[in-house]
Amino acid sequence: MRAGCVPIITYHGLDDLASPLFVSPAVFESHLSALAQSGRVTIPLAVVLDKLRHGEPLPDNAVVITFDDGYESVCLEAWPRLCDHGFTATVFLITDYCGRDNRWPDQPAWVPTRPLLTWDQVETMSAKGCEFGAHTRTHPSLVCLPLTQAEDEITASQQAVHEHTGEPVRAFAYPYGAVNAEVHGIARRHFDGAAGTRLGLIQPNSDPYDLARIDACYLTPGLARSMNRPSFHLYLNFRRVLRILRRLFVADWQPARPVE
Repeated sequence: MRAGCVPIITYHGLDDLASPLFVSPAVFESHLSALAQSGRVTIPLAVVLDKLRHGEPLPDNAVVITFDDGYESVCLEAWPRLCDHGFTATVFLITDYCGRDNRWPDQPAWVPTRPLLTWDQVETMSAKGCEFGAHTRTHPSLVCLPLTQAEDEITASQQAVHEHTGEPVRAFAYPYGAVNAEVHGIARRHFDGAAGTRLGLIQPNSDPYDLARIDACYLTPGLARSMNRPSFHLYLNFRRVLRILRRLFVADWQPARPVE
């Protein structure tokens, strides 16, 4: 891995579905095996935030595994596999929908309906070392809301996670990656950092409130093993260009099927 860089990988749910939001349990296991074979260690997102905050070097050979939305399959399928490898993860919860399914108001119709984590499952995983972050109450595009409503979505979600885990909720994830100066400012007031959907690696000069990540659907075991090679950075640049071109026509937060 390029010195001083940390990849943050974004998953959603684990399922045998032809959807960019889901990877199969077998594919997930292949990613974990590849990371383990290449000497990677997983760290909570909070560790990265501490390093950025204090200007300390980022850890070598580290990777952060994140899950957005809090699908139940994270508990049933992902967490046991992570534990088998001695890995950990950070899970961002949509708190009003815990114990329900993923049919929040802005959910595109093409996304399959799947259950989300219950609070009992969250509490059990938290007690075993899983880090939980906030992902709003109802998963709206925050840039489309009045600021008072956006702040309520953010802070009420943070409070709910804290109440159920008993842990500080230090990290936030912007729904759809939608962020502007005002939403960025709200995140700064309440969290130590926030993750977006920009494609890239975390570097010492990264903005802790606009953390780049790598979508799991872009990874193969070979790519997971090669994140320290120049070819991987060329691959990320290629994917980044595709995203820029796509966003000329469809914003990420709009309920349209991804075309990548």
